[in-house]
Amino acid sequence: MFPHIYPIASGAITVCLGDQIQETIHEQVLDLAAMMISFPFQGYRESVPAYASLAVYFDPVKVQKSYNCASPTQWVAAYVQAQYEQLQAVGQGTRPAGACHTIPVCYQAEMAPDMAEVTERLQCSAEEVIRWHTSCWYRVYMIGFQPGFPYMGILPSALHLSRKDRPVRRVPPGSVAIARDQTGIYPGASPGGWYVIGRTPVLLFDVNRQPPALLRPGDRVQMQPVSPETFEALTAGRWNST
Repeated sequence: MFPHIYPIASGAITVCLGDQIQETIHEQVLDLAAMMISFPFQGYRESVPAYASLAVYFDPVKVQKSYNCASPTQWVAAYVQAQYEQLQAVGQGTRPAGACHTIPVCYQAEMAPDMAEVTERLQCSAEEVIRWHTSCWYRVYMIGFQPGFPYMGILPSALHLSRKDRPVRRVPPGSVAIARDQTGIYPGASPGGWYVIGRTPVLLFDVNRQPPALLRPGDRVQMQPVSPETFEALTAGRWNST
C-alpha cells in the first residue's frame, strides 16, 4: 500500500510512492517535494527526490518544541501523509515543468572506451548505438552518487545492458555511460561500473554556478552527437549551456 512512510534517521523519513520507474510516479514525487517547500513545517530542512520516493529531512528538536509532540518522526510522517492526500484530492501539483537540455556528446573511440564491448554484447554497430542513444529525450529521475550525477531514463530497449562485472577505478569527467535501462553522465572523475560510450564537454557540476548542478529531477535531456573537433572547441569555452 502506498504511500509507505518509514524513518531512515532520527531526523529523516522516506516517503515511498511506488516500486517502479514511471513518469507518473515521479511526477507525484516532485509534486510532493514542491508542496513541502511551499508549506514547510517548523524544523523542516529539505526534501530529496528519487525515482519513486522522497526523503524529508528535519530538525527533530525543533519539531518537538514547536508542536509539543512525543515523537517528531511520527508527527512529520503524519504531516507528509496529509500533504500527499491533499495532492491526491487536487489531482496534480502546480510546480513548473522541468527544463529541457541538449547535451553535446562525442562518441568517437577515444571518448568511448567501452563502445567496442557494447557493440559486441549487443551485436550491433557503433553507429546504431549512437543513433539509439540520441533518438529520445531522457527524464532526469534523480541526482546522486556524486554531486550533479544525473540518473536518466528510459534507454531504448536495444541498449539495455547490465552493469559491468568489474568496475573501473577511474572514469573521466564528462563520461556518458549506460547501464540497464538508465543513462548517466559523470560530473567528475571517479570509479564506475557503467559502460562509457561517449563524453561531453558540458560541466554538470560547477561550484561557481548557481545552482551548481546543471540538471535537476524532472528535467529533460537529449544527447546531440558532435565531432572531436567540435568537442575540443566546446571544451575551450566556445559553447554556453542553456
